Amino acid sequence: MIELFKMVHGFNESDACPKLEFNTCTKTRGHSYKLFKRPCATNIRRNYFTYRVVIVWNSLPNEVVTAPSINCFKNRLEALVLSGYCF
Repeated sequence: MIELFKMVHGFNESDACPKLEFNTCTKTRGHSYKLFKRPCATNIRRNYFTYRVVIVWNSLPNEVVTAPSINCFKNRLEALVLSGYCF
């Protein structure tokens, strides 16, 4: 989740990051950084990092995803996990 946070918010170099597609639907619930999950036809694609993390990322609350820094994101994510949040 930390690496995905870095990718979405531009903390990583753009050449090293895989291409992420944001959900452009205006009726999304939750945060504005929702990612689009493309359907895959093969089992190989289902094991990619960018495919596996989309469901968990999209289920995070807005206050976690919109954290101003990486350390703040880590702290909020850890507090969320310790509170018993189910992904």
